[in-house]
Order: sequence, then structure tokens, then C-alpha cells
Amino acid sequence: MPIQNWHLLWGNSFIDQLDGFTLADKLSERCGEAHFYVVDPYNSAENWYVARDGHGVRSFGSYDHPRFQGEPLPFEVEYREDADEDEAEEYAEGVPYARTAADLISVEPGRMPASGTHGHGSLATTHPAVPNSRFNGTLPLS
Repeated sequence: MPIQNWHLLWGNSFIDQLDGFTLADKLSERCGEAHFYVVDPYNSAENWYVARDGHGVRSFGSYDHPRFQGEPLPFEVEYREDADEDEAEEYAEGVPYARTAADLISVEPGRMPASGTHGHGSLATTHPAVPNSRFNGTLPLS
């Protein structure tokens, strides 16, 4: 069941220009936790990134080396423990799919055609549940 009270911020070139990973760090400074997802079938790439209190705590990137950074999150441990023989190698280090991570820890970005995803990214942040003292109005994104 997806976590309640997550909002999804979606955009294209502004995410690239501002670096979605850095933007997630900045947002998490103000709201506690922010996630950044990239699903790019054009380049066969998937990335997901979790930031807490201004710092990345866990990430996966198709073309990163190493592909995973940080300690596995609880949902990943469950995937590893529940994996059958065919899935054991796939989930040995964690969950490599951005949509799966998003669906289980915040909000699933939804399906987009390959032609519409090149250079796009999504950010998820806990806006409604955060006290106004930490997330008061609009945040600057640069």
C-alpha cells in the first residue's frame, strides 16, 4: 500500500538544469524526506534516490558504479527475503526499479511513453504532513 500524503512534482528540462538529486537534497532539508525518480526508456535507464534531512541515504542508478549507494531500505530487504530462485540475483543488492521503489515508498510516477520521458524526472515530497514551520509556502528551486 503506498504511503499517504505524498505529492509528486514532475517536470522535464528544469529537473535536468537544476540536478534532480541536488534538488531532492534541498527539499529534504525543508520537509524531512524527498525522493527523485528517473524512468527513461529512451536510454534504458532507471534511477531512484532518497534524501533525508539534506543528504542522500539510498540510491540506485542503472549506469552508476556502483549501482547502489547507501544501506538497503526496509522494502528492499523484504524483496530480497521474498525472492524466489529466479529473482534472487536480480534483488541481491536491492530493488533496481524506479517504479517499484516509488510505488512502495512514496507515489508511483505512472506510465509515460518513451518519447515523453527523455530528459524528464519526478520528485516526491511529503507536503501535507509537514508542519508549516518546516515547509512554509513555495521553496526556491535554484
